[in-house]
Amino acid sequence: MLLRTNNQRLGAAAGQLASRIGPAAAGLHAALSSPHFGASVVTKSQLSASESAAKKKDLEERLVSQDEKEAKEPEVITLDSDSEPHTPLPPPKQFTPKPPATFPKPKHAGSTDDSDVIEILDELVPVRKGMSKSCEKDTSTVTRLNSLEAELRLKAVYNGTFLADVKAKYDLRGEQIKRRIVEDQVRCDFYSEQNRQRSAQALEERIRNHLSLTDVALEEEVEVVEDEEELPEITDEMEKVIKRAESSSGETLVDAFNISITCRDIDTLKGLNWLNDEVINFYMQMICERSKNEDNRPNVYAFNTFFYPKLASSGYTSIRRWTRKVDVFSFDLILVPVHLGMHWCLAIIDFRKPGVYYYDSMGGDNRKCLDLLVDYVKKEHQDKKKTPYDVSPFEQVIMKDIPQQMNGSDCGMFACKFAEYLSRDVAITFNQEHMPYFRRRMIYEIVSKKLLSP
Repeated sequence: MLLRTNNQRLGAAAGQLASRIGPAAAGLHAALSSPHFGASVVTKSQLSASESAAKKKDLEERLVSQDEKEAKEPEVITLDSDSEPHTPLPPPKQFTPKPPATFPKPKHAGSTDDSDVIEILDELVPVRKGMSKSCEKDTSTVTRLNSLEAELRLKAVYNGTFLADVKAKYDLRGEQIKRRIVEDQVRCDFYSEQNRQRSAQALEERIRNHLSLTDVALEEEVEVVEDEEELPEITDEMEKVIKRAESSSGETLVDAFNISITCRDIDTLKGLNWLNDEVINFYMQMICERSKNEDNRPNVYAFNTFFYPKLASSGYTSIRRWTRKVDVFSFDLILVPVHLGMHWCLAIIDFRKPGVYYYDSMGGDNRKCLDLLVDYVKKEHQDKKKTPYDVSPFEQVIMKDIPQQMNGSDCGMFACKFAEYLSRDVAITFNQEHMPYFRRRMIYEIVSKKLLSP
């Protein structure tokens, strides 16, 4: 502020002397009177503070020298003190700023049309040379395409069911591998047994030859051969029924015992397919139905295929209500199909002997099953009869001298035929060679809802 005040005073003094010092002083007056004089010195930093003071001092000396030449009384102007009176100076010229640029106003308030904005931009930014407005693109209507997503959509991995499909594929492959492992194990056991028998026969023959040379008498063993049952022949009429069931197209073939049998269920009896729950449950119920209608048969009750897995995984309380309308202790024989994931076996509870017996066509040793069934008998009697049951007389036997399957597919067939033979109290005389016959015979029996005899 002090610098600006000094500049104004110098400008006033220069104005008083303008008439006497000529055009040069007039130009100096205009420069000193401008409000931008001090600002230009300070703000632009073109001259240092010492240079500005030197120029002002030189100007004062030049003014005094000019007055002396004209032989006039010099006029002293005091710049440092405000106490002495002085002649009023005319007001300095005011700086008039350039008026701001004006732009076209929008056509109407609240307009969403872009034409007003474009009109203003056209005033400020000229169109490039050689380019017309018709060449400008409307970017608001451009739709961007994600080329990566479009490419991925063509791949199977982008499908929402990709993981489920892969899992199903490898689950099926895993089942097939497990099945081949089981078949190979059965085949290995079969040939191992044959080799053992051949070795035993060769050893016995060598001993006999040696003893015959020494004249030692041997007692001849008499082999007891059980008479095999004569199985009924499948007639032409039976074959027609079987083929009609095999060629059906998904409809229900038979509905009984609260179980519906369709063509899909019948397919499990073809070739070397694994039997499913519906076929085994239906066959077990036909065995129970026969025992009711024939007086010379044991009184038989059969649990379904879900009983043992539930008992093994969740205990007695999970299946306690399954027999709320059945007295299992009123039967002679209880049939228990045992499903071990990929293998079927059969367990029976015989109240006549009494005991629990386990039949496995692959020679398994499932002691856990026997323990669970004995414990079930105790808890069932306590729950339904409200008295303890003495199971100390019960045998727990893994049956070994029974027919064995020679593949990995017929375990369900062996379990069903074990149940059918035991329900008649007859010796088990079938073997692996009978399985193709029994499969076709079972189709006829299920569709007819009647078991053939024997």
